Amino acid sequence: MRNKILPLFLGALLSANFSFAQKCGTYEGSFENEKNKFPEFYQSIESKNSDLQQNHLKALSQMTTVKEENGVRIIPVVVHVIHDLGNENISDASIQGALDILNANINGQGANFLNKTPDIFAAVRGDLKVEFRLAKLDPNGNPTTGINRVRSTLTDEPEPRDAVKSLSYWNSYQYLNIWTLKKFAPQDDGNTLLGYAQFPFSGSMSTDGVVLLASQMVGGGTLTHECGHWLGLRHVWGDAVCGDDGVKDTPPAREPNFGITINHFPYHVGLAPPAGQTGAWGCIADSLNPAGEMFVNYMDYSNDADVTMFTKGQNAIMNEVLDGNYDEETQTSGVGFREYMWSNENISLTGTADGYMTPTCTQEATFNVIGGSSSICAGESILLKGNK
Repeated sequence: MRNKILPLFLGALLSANFSFAQKCGTYEGSFENEKNKFPEFYQSIESKNSDLQQNHLKALSQMTTVKEENGVRIIPVVVHVIHDLGNENISDASIQGALDILNANINGQGANFLNKTPDIFAAVRGDLKVEFRLAKLDPNGNPTTGINRVRSTLTDEPEPRDAVKSLSYWNSYQYLNIWTLKKFAPQDDGNTLLGYAQFPFSGSMSTDGVVLLASQMVGGGTLTHECGHWLGLRHVWGDAVCGDDGVKDTPPAREPNFGITINHFPYHVGLAPPAGQTGAWGCIADSLNPAGEMFVNYMDYSNDADVTMFTKGQNAIMNEVLDGNYDEETQTSGVGFREYMWSNENISLTGTADGYMTPTCTQEATFNVIGGSSSICAGESILLKGNK
């Protein structure tokens, strides 16, 4: 039996400070910062959140079984492509390719694991045994590709950044919502934001999910990083100088790493910098750790090609989030919005079970032009009426 330690772990980290260059906008207090900057927007979604919470609890109370397909938990996914007819309108193939990379990464099968992971780190590699699948049924039970394209100027620097979520959203207790867009608004510190996610217990149901630049879907590293946050993981440096991410098998880290590769291993060992280096180096605890920092971890800021793994300890946290621990007596959910997703009921409702085939549509739409012209010019409108 797992101990229910995650709520305490998350709460303890909510007061941590974050002042490093940001590739990722997921950090303790980020949601509260947005609420303080844009109070009217977040007040406007409160009634929607209340309805969602009631529907979620009703679904949990009727949940009879959890579902694993060949030992793997299925997470239904919907990708909302927010675009304005530019390159940000990424292809279906790019989206599926990104999910394929995510699934390999989160299950310890990343393409670069064997040749870019030091043996001492490889020994604690995790395998979460989950699969993120595009939904084949939408919330109304209609067939879908799991990809929803929405044309909007909000694809370019939306403020608040959660505004894109009001354009298109599916129940977050049934689907992992992923939104892609062209560009985020400039950050207060001047850095470029690549993506962000909503932590369990942070934010609201109507904003739950992952948002990232469309350009970042291709490599898959940013999506993997943000899904780690969505499943409860912190950055390995604990969002503070030599901070604590709450995971025993991720070594201490002084700060985020940029551009560090296996050629730098071991990195940041001890407190004194090596010959030719100046400035602050490792953490106090690093003096007891000959392996140095785990720059290959997906929750660091190393380049996509050089991050290769989650750890077993990180897997334990993500499992706590997925398990949820719904309490029938109190009708409360232990960890925000995740446990119903991979239930037998939801896998059926979203069409994501193994072997599910989308029904073939046999009806044809036919239209007749009665009188008038059968041609139309660009910019004109036309009204079509079916034969039923």
